[in-house]
Amino acid sequence: MLRFVGIILLILPFSVVAESVYVTDQLTVGIFSGPNEQPPELKRVNSGDMLEVIERAEGAVKVRDASGTEGWLNVNLVSSAKPVRAQLGAARAEVDRLQLALTATKAQLQSLNIRLKKAQDGLSEEKNRALDLTGQLSKATVATELANKQKIAAQEAPTQTPFISADIAYGMWILISFAMLVGGFIVGYSWVREKYRRKLGGMYLRL
Repeated sequence: MLRFVGIILLILPFSVVAESVYVTDQLTVGIFSGPNEQPPELKRVNSGDMLEVIERAEGAVKVRDASGTEGWLNVNLVSSAKPVRAQLGAARAEVDRLQLALTATKAQLQSLNIRLKKAQDGLSEEKNRALDLTGQLSKATVATELANKQKIAAQEAPTQTPFISADIAYGMWILISFAMLVGGFIVGYSWVREKYRRKLGGMYLRL
């Protein structure tokens, strides 16, 4: 395989003069049943695939892939360091993952900002309601204090005793009624006497 790639690299400068190309590090190699690429070829693996080392021999290494296939590879085709292209792919995948995480974080932050705004609006409403209740409570306190002061003033004010008691007023009413009755009798008597006197020619009638 390496000999074939070297032959191509030697031929390219002579066949293509105006254009230069480079061989990428994306390779596909075969796993064989024995060292030194002894057939048959068991499987093809790609550059960047991770293999488990089972045994080492001169110029070759026996490996096991993720599916459990065991075989031999040229020792020059494997490396303890991950290829640059595979590292770049992993880095790109990590960047994509971080971008997704950043997008999710931004969405969560936006949601939290909306919830915070709602909470602030609710807090402002509760604050205004508390101010209204405080004002109402202050007014009620002032009204209660005023009512208490008026009640205390009414209790402390001296009670005025009536000039005439109820019994005396009742007795006086009886006397006045009796006096009016007597006066009416006297007036009636005088009127009747005067009437008969006139009829009798100026003589008084003794009753």
